[in-house]
Amino acid sequence: DDDDDDDDRRNRVDDINAFQVGDFVEIEGRQRDTDGGYLEAFTIEREDDDDDDDDDFELQARLSGIGSNSITIMNLEILFGAFDVSSVSVGDEVEVEYRATNGGLYELTESLDN
Repeated sequence: DDDDDDDDRRNRVDDINAFQVGDFVEIEGRQRDTDGGYLEAFTIEREDDDDDDDDDFELQARLSGIGSNSITIMNLEILFGAFDVSSVSVGDEVEVEYRATNGGLYELTESLDN
């Protein structure tokens, strides 16, 4: 029914317009290499402030680089510090938990899961 489709579209627009700066969200999507590269979002969900007590971020994607002190995932460089990354290789799908440092960099907070 066309009316149901219009209602669904309106509901999605209302949901997106309800987001505010500072909201924590979970985004599920796919990294695309066309048109200069972008992240295509499939789902976006608001996270409750009570869901997570820390300031860590999570990301699951393919590892695109390993340096002497950092890894790169989706063009984001993350310092690995004391964590061992020898069990992963470029191209592996990994899940990382990381946080921002005072210096504006990012660092792992847990070992890589692959």
